Amino acid sequence: MPAFYSAVDLFALCSRTESFGLALAEAMACRRPVIATPTSGATRQISHLHNGWQLDSFDPPRSRTQSPRWPPTARPREHGNKGRDTVIRQFNIDLTLEQTLRALRGPSREQSGLCRPGTNEQPFAAMTAEDCA
Repeated sequence: MPAFYSAVDLFALCSRTESFGLALAEAMACRRPVIATPTSGATRQISHLHNGWQLDSFDPPRSRTQSPRWPPTARPREHGNKGRDTVIRQFNIDLTLEQTLRALRGPSREQSGLCRPGTNEQPFAAMTAEDCA
């Protein structure tokens, strides 16, 4: 996919239901300027006019004059670089591992509620990111 994203000048995610825009994150990781509809995922990933363009509506523009335009002061290349920084900061492997382990542990940090089949052993109860390093 990096070859695809690197070949485009701009990546647009036009969805009504995207809870997490993996394709959006991939495009941002490849330093592509992004534009997206206001889905729950895209609104968490894009900081409007900082690392991309967040549309304020799902409705298509009625004419070319209503189409969203990158403001003249914006620099798409700069947005692409900031998008990559966002992905590295928010979705790095250490943070993702820690969040996954926290979710597996459940509400009580001491008990995960998950057991190995046929045992009462809870494999994630005391695990931390350092255990996997």
